[in-house]
Amino acid sequence: MIYLAYVFWVTREYSRMRPRIVPYFALKHFRTHKPSQATTEASQRALRSGFGIAADLLRLDESARQLGVPPLSSFGFGDDLLRQPPQWTEPAGGLRTLTALISNMCDVVSNTTITDLKTLLAALEKHGRLRINSR
Repeated sequence: MIYLAYVFWVTREYSRMRPRIVPYFALKHFRTHKPSQATTEASQRALRSGFGIAADLLRLDESARQLGVPPLSSFGFGDDLLRQPPQWTEPAGGLRTLTALISNMCDVVSNTTITDLKTLLAALEKHGRLRINSR
């Protein structure tokens, strides 16, 4: 009986693990005590979302190319656990891409994806004002 409960728990927890795309910043906010660089609510929301972006990434990348902006997948997405080196970029490129996608994708992708894009945009705008590089 305990084994079945364990299998059920593992299956339930595994089903909750879905891929997502979140911002990654050079400055780790939990390591700084400067109030101007404290983690914002926008950043916290961006770190808890990103499921829609991951689900629609191929469609978003193709649309970005058609709109003449860099695709989202060109901004890094290295895996720290695999020790892949980061490719840092200025937030302005991501802001340009996100703004173009939000303006042109409302009828093409889910509301979850649009919400994720807007959440990511808000986090990058905050970090852009702080002049922090992101990937």
